Amino acid sequence: MNTRKKLLTLLGIMATIIVISVLIIKLIGSENNRTIKEEEDKLQIVTTFYPMYIIATNVANQLENVEVTNLTDFNIGCAHNYQLTPNNMKLLSTADIIIINGGGLEGFLEDIINDYPDLTVIDSSKDIQMLKYGNHDHNNDEDDHDHEDDHGGLDIGSGNPEDNHSHGDYNPHIWLDPQIYIKQIENVKGGLVHYIEGLSSGSESNTSILELSTAIEHNADSYIKEVGKIDFMLSDLKEEISAITLASGQHQGVAIFHDSFAYLANRIGLEVEYSIEIDAETALSSSNIRDVIELVKDGKVKYLLADIQYGDTIADRIQSESDSKVTLLDTIVTGDGDRSSYIKGMEENIKLLHALID
Repeated sequence: MNTRKKLLTLLGIMATIIVISVLIIKLIGSENNRTIKEEEDKLQIVTTFYPMYIIATNVANQLENVEVTNLTDFNIGCAHNYQLTPNNMKLLSTADIIIINGGGLEGFLEDIINDYPDLTVIDSSKDIQMLKYGNHDHNNDEDDHDHEDDHGGLDIGSGNPEDNHSHGDYNPHIWLDPQIYIKQIENVKGGLVHYIEGLSSGSESNTSILELSTAIEHNADSYIKEVGKIDFMLSDLKEEISAITLASGQHQGVAIFHDSFAYLANRIGLEVEYSIEIDAETALSSSNIRDVIELVKDGKVKYLLADIQYGDTIADRIQSESDSKVTLLDTIVTGDGDRSSYIKGMEENIKLLHALID
């Protein structure tokens, strides 16, 4: 009898252990499913290159249900001739939104973007006036240097997306002018809010959607205030340059070796007399150097601005043949992913520009 009781007790204990084990397994499985579901429920945002990534990470700052991934490596730069990889294709297939600079800069997307009909494209350059590539003819002076092909002055172009779609006609490297950069942030904010508020359904879902939308607006507005301080600093710099122009009776000409500097120059009152894009695939030729030195000797170019990534070579070659000094600035197309990259980069640029004109 005692043996039977012991056996029944043992069986009861075993049954209890089995029940508890099943409950634990279900609980673990439920937790794993919840984690997977949470991952699936995240808003997946892809950005095309570094300046767009910095905007997105600031707008989505501290939002756990938003994930931002950059399509290209942080050291790629402007990605003019970028070729999509299989991993890029996979990333696009799982993304909800892609944020682009626009203006034709991301030409590598043109042929494949229609393959992703569920992917929402936010164009940060929407309704932004772009500078037009073109030959520079200052005051129609016959003695002015005739700029052709890669180098030339810039005129304000239409902000119509149909007009500035071609990278060959309009300069899409717009982010170094903080006033324009703020418009890019606003376009990203508006695009994200529009997308989020278009999601459905149910009262609980609507509450979380409203909270996410509000958080994005708050983050974007906070970042815009930070960028506004940079723009205020550039206003001071522009006043200094205007005073120099007035005192000398001459415009302050500049030669630039990255297209983004056209917008920075335009913002602070420098007139672009020579422009050529130098990157990993484009070297400065002997004829380029002769053109720049000629403009410097003629007094038409006073300042030379080059990208810090490739500027050492440019500076060495030009300075070896003239007394001209090349100032190396940050185009902010590469970095370590720090969301304060734009602010820090522009602060350093402004410091160097002040030293240049003083």
